[in-house]
Amino acid sequence: MNLSRIVILILFTLSTTNFAKGMKQPGIIPIPQIEEITEGNFSLIGKLNLYVPENSDLSSVIFELHKSIENNAKVSFTEIDNPDNAKIIFLLDPSIDFSDYHTANYNEAYLLDITEPRITVRARTGRALFYGAMSLVQLIEISNNNLIKCRRIIDWPDMAIRGI
Repeated sequence: MNLSRIVILILFTLSTTNFAKGMKQPGIIPIPQIEEITEGNFSLIGKLNLYVPENSDLSSVIFELHKSIENNAKVSFTEIDNPDNAKIIFLLDPSIDFSDYHTANYNEAYLLDITEPRITVRARTGRALFYGAMSLVQLIEISNNNLIKCRRIIDWPDMAIRGI
Protein backbone atom coordinates (compact mmCIF):
# COMPACT_ATOMS: atom_id res chain seq x y z
CA MET A 1 0.00 0.00 0.00
CA ASN A 2 1.53 3.35 -0.98
CA LEU A 3 1.87 6.30 1.38
CA SER A 4 -0.94 8.39 -0.16
CA ARG A 5 -3.46 5.57 0.37
CA ILE A 6 -2.36 5.20 3.99
CA VAL A 7 -2.77 8.95 4.60
CA ILE A 8 -6.22 8.95 2.98
CA LEU A 9 -7.25 5.91 5.05
CA ILE A 10 -6.07 7.59 8.29
CA LEU A 11 -7.87 10.85 7.46
CA PHE A 12 -11.06 8.99 6.57
CA THR A 13 -10.92 6.97 9.79
CA LEU A 14 -10.35 10.08 11.90
CA SER A 15 -13.20 11.99 10.26
CA THR A 16 -15.74 9.17 10.57
CA THR A 17 -14.67 8.42 14.14
CA ASN A 18 -15.14 12.07 15.12
CA PHE A 19 -18.57 12.12 13.49
CA ALA A 20 -19.61 8.94 15.29
CA LYS A 21 -18.51 10.42 18.62
CA GLY A 22 -20.64 13.48 17.96
CA MET A 23 -17.67 15.81 17.55
CA LYS A 24 -19.03 16.96 14.23
CA GLN A 25 -22.65 17.35 13.37
CA PRO A 26 -24.24 17.64 9.98
CA GLY A 27 -24.55 21.17 8.74
CA ILE A 28 -26.15 23.24 6.04
CA ILE A 29 -25.77 22.20 2.42
CA PRO A 30 -24.20 23.95 0.64
CA ILE A 31 -21.74 25.01 3.31
CA PRO A 32 -22.25 28.72 4.09
CA GLN A 33 -19.58 31.20 3.07
CA ILE A 34 -19.29 32.50 6.66
CA GLU A 35 -20.61 30.82 9.79
CA GLU A 36 -19.73 32.02 13.29
CA ILE A 37 -21.00 29.87 16.16
CA THR A 38 -21.76 31.85 19.34
CA GLU A 39 -22.82 31.05 22.90
CA GLY A 40 -26.33 29.91 23.69
CA ASN A 41 -29.20 28.11 21.99
CA PHE A 42 -32.50 29.09 20.43
CA SER A 43 -35.32 26.91 21.75
CA LEU A 44 -37.76 25.36 19.29
CA ILE A 45 -40.33 24.57 21.95
CA GLY A 46 -43.79 26.12 22.07
CA LYS A 47 -45.64 28.49 19.81
CA LEU A 48 -43.23 30.67 17.85
CA ASN A 49 -44.47 33.91 16.31
CA LEU A 50 -43.27 34.31 12.75
CA TYR A 51 -43.03 37.59 10.84
CA VAL A 52 -42.78 37.60 7.06
CA PRO A 53 -42.90 40.93 5.19
CA GLU A 54 -45.91 41.88 3.13
CA ASN A 55 -45.64 42.22 -0.64
CA SER A 56 -43.16 39.39 -0.92
CA ASP A 57 -43.89 36.07 -2.50
CA LEU A 58 -42.63 33.96 0.37
CA SER A 59 -45.48 31.49 0.75
CA SER A 60 -43.01 28.72 -0.10
CA VAL A 61 -40.91 29.83 2.90
CA ILE A 62 -43.90 29.44 5.21
CA PHE A 63 -44.73 26.08 3.66
CA GLU A 64 -41.18 24.77 4.10
CA LEU A 65 -41.00 25.97 7.72
CA HIS A 66 -44.29 24.24 8.56
CA LYS A 67 -43.20 21.11 6.71
CA SER A 68 -39.87 20.97 8.55
CA ILE A 69 -41.58 20.81 11.93
CA GLU A 70 -44.77 18.90 11.06
CA ASN A 71 -43.53 15.78 12.86
CA ASN A 72 -42.42 17.77 15.89
CA ALA A 73 -45.20 18.16 18.42
CA LYS A 74 -43.17 20.55 20.60
CA VAL A 75 -43.25 23.54 18.26
CA SER A 76 -45.66 25.42 16.01
CA PHE A 77 -45.54 28.66 14.04
CA THR A 78 -48.08 31.46 14.07
CA GLU A 79 -47.78 34.24 11.51
CA ILE A 80 -48.08 37.77 12.91
CA ASP A 81 -47.83 41.23 11.34
CA ASN A 82 -45.55 42.90 13.88
CA PRO A 83 -41.84 42.01 13.86
CA ASP A 84 -41.42 43.36 17.42
CA ASN A 85 -43.41 40.43 18.83
CA ALA A 86 -41.90 37.74 16.61
CA LYS A 87 -39.42 35.01 17.52
CA ILE A 88 -38.56 34.35 13.86
CA ILE A 89 -38.30 37.39 11.60
CA PHE A 90 -37.77 37.67 7.86
CA LEU A 91 -36.83 41.15 6.67
CA LEU A 92 -36.36 42.54 3.20
CA ASP A 93 -33.62 45.14 3.53
CA PRO A 94 -32.45 46.63 0.20
CA SER A 95 -29.85 48.70 2.08
CA ILE A 96 -28.00 45.72 3.56
CA ASP A 97 -24.38 45.95 2.42
CA PHE A 98 -22.50 42.84 1.35
CA SER A 99 -19.73 44.72 -0.50
CA ASP A 100 -17.10 43.68 2.07
CA TYR A 101 -17.50 40.08 0.95
CA HIS A 102 -16.31 40.57 -2.64
CA THR A 103 -19.22 38.88 -4.33
CA ALA A 104 -20.99 39.89 -7.49
CA ASN A 105 -24.00 37.90 -6.26
CA TYR A 106 -24.97 40.25 -3.43
CA ASN A 107 -28.64 40.23 -4.50
CA GLU A 108 -28.77 36.57 -3.48
CA ALA A 109 -26.83 37.03 -0.25
CA TYR A 110 -28.52 36.72 3.13
CA LEU A 111 -27.71 37.19 6.80
CA LEU A 112 -29.09 34.65 9.29
CA ASP A 113 -28.71 35.61 12.96
CA ILE A 114 -29.72 33.06 15.57
CA THR A 115 -29.66 34.36 19.14
CA GLU A 116 -31.38 33.04 22.26
CA PRO A 117 -34.37 35.39 22.04
CA ARG A 118 -34.94 35.36 18.26
CA ILE A 119 -33.95 34.34 14.75
CA THR A 120 -33.61 37.02 12.08
CA VAL A 121 -33.13 36.43 8.36
CA ARG A 122 -32.29 39.57 6.36
CA ALA A 123 -31.71 39.95 2.64
CA ARG A 124 -31.96 42.47 -0.18
CA THR A 125 -34.36 40.39 -2.27
CA GLY A 126 -37.14 37.87 -1.75
CA ARG A 127 -35.08 35.24 -3.54
CA ALA A 128 -32.19 35.67 -1.11
CA LEU A 129 -34.64 35.63 1.80
CA PHE A 130 -35.87 32.28 0.49
CA TYR A 131 -32.32 30.88 0.51
CA GLY A 132 -31.86 32.09 4.09
CA ALA A 133 -35.12 30.38 5.03
CA MET A 134 -33.94 27.12 3.47
CA SER A 135 -30.79 27.27 5.60
CA LEU A 136 -32.97 27.80 8.66
CA VAL A 137 -35.15 24.83 7.67
CA GLN A 138 -32.05 22.64 7.52
CA LEU A 139 -30.97 23.83 10.97
CA ILE A 140 -34.44 23.06 12.36
CA GLU A 141 -34.36 19.59 10.84
CA ILE A 142 -30.95 18.75 12.38
CA SER A 143 -31.65 20.46 15.71
CA ASN A 144 -30.69 18.50 18.78
CA ASN A 145 -33.32 18.32 21.56
CA ASN A 146 -35.24 21.15 19.85
CA LEU A 147 -32.31 23.53 20.30
CA ILE A 148 -30.44 25.37 17.57
CA LYS A 149 -26.95 26.55 18.48
CA CYS A 150 -26.70 30.34 18.24
CA ARG A 151 -24.77 31.52 15.22
CA ARG A 152 -24.41 34.11 12.48
CA ILE A 153 -24.41 32.98 8.87
CA ILE A 154 -23.60 35.22 5.94
CA ASP A 155 -23.99 33.39 2.67
CA TRP A 156 -24.16 33.97 -1.06
CA PRO A 157 -23.81 31.75 -4.13
CA ASP A 158 -20.40 31.32 -5.73
CA MET A 159 -21.95 31.53 -9.19
CA ALA A 160 -24.79 33.53 -10.67
CA ILE A 161 -26.63 30.35 -11.68
CA ARG A 162 -27.15 27.94 -8.81
CA GLY A 163 -26.57 24.23 -9.33
CA ILE A 164 -28.21 21.33 -7.58
